[in-house]
Amino acid sequence: MVAGVGLVGVVVGGVSGLKAMANNDDSKATCEQPGHDDCLQAGFDLRSSARSAGTLSTVAFVAGGVGLAAGAAFGFTAPRSTSVGRGPASSQLKGAW
Repeated sequence: MVAGVGLVGVVVGGVSGLKAMANNDDSKATCEQPGHDDCLQAGFDLRSSARSAGTLSTVAFVAGGVGLAAGAAFGFTAPRSTSVGRGPASSQLKGAW
């Protein structure tokens, strides 16, 4: 479950990263000198959108990486076998690592 959430984070990070790069490239077409912030309003808006998507990408990648690492840790350290026992006045859970 945790690894699945991590995978979603990595996918969201990748998609938003691609969107950030596309918006940044599109913004350059409206700027007088590429690499500078002397742009028309449309270029400024695209550049602002690219920065927001870039931030989302970074956060999603970090969260996804943490989720994947946690999922792997849980998977490698999970009990190999468990048994549940119930008696008239007790419950028992056994596991082996």
